Amino acid sequence: MRLMMIHANRFSFEVTDKTGVSGFGGELHPGEDRDRVEEVLVAFLAVEKGDESNVHDVAGQAAEQIRATAAKVGAERVMVYPYAHLSSDLAKPRTAAEAVDHVVG
Repeated sequence: MRLMMIHANRFSFEVTDKTGVSGFGGELHPGEDRDRVEEVLVAFLAVEKGDESNVHDVAGQAAEQIRATAAKVGAERVMVYPYAHLSSDLAKPRTAAEAVDHVVG
């Protein structure tokens, strides 16, 4: 798993289109297609093929690393943002969704 974390004054996003694998992340409800968060640690992550055999352990390690970084920088809010551009060796979409759910959960 690849992680890139940014402690930001503000972070915003807007869903502009569905991807071919968007069904694995669940459906968006009205009002969930955009947001803005203030004073946040944004954890961009990409799940890789090598993570597939041990996805829960890898996701647990990532979650702990995110928690530790949030504590270190004093961030009270964390946003986990799946970001496939961090790797060219991505896991299957279903595995990636499972990993993200485990990191968040």
